[in-house]
Amino acid sequence: MGAEVVQQLMLLAPTTHFVQLGQAILFRGAGLEVVWPHLCMVNLKNAFWQRTTGPEAEVATWRHYWTSGRQGLASWPRVIAELRRRGYSGTVCLPAEYTDEEAVDRLIVEDLAFAQGLFA
Repeated sequence: MGAEVVQQLMLLAPTTHFVQLGQAILFRGAGLEVVWPHLCMVNLKNAFWQRTTGPEAEVATWRHYWTSGRQGLASWPRVIAELRRRGYSGTVCLPAEYTDEEAVDRLIVEDLAFAQGLFA
């Protein structure tokens, strides 16, 4: 397989697009405009940082805590308002990934209702 064929195949790889977006944001101050023409799915999930060491620790350590759409750092209302403003009509995915595995059924029902209300 020639180098040109491999280069063309890599244009389809998600990693290629992730790197392009990351470079555009970090080095050129780009925003959503970079990916908007290619956006075909939005993944709604939410998290916050939870400290894993007490205040007496010499160095603070943290872990992500996957939570409901209402409770995390990402503002689902702002995200959905922007999608609506831009006329987004692609797929919206709620991956149902939560740190509290025993609450998954309840949290996905709550998140689905929350997202539906925001899109209404």
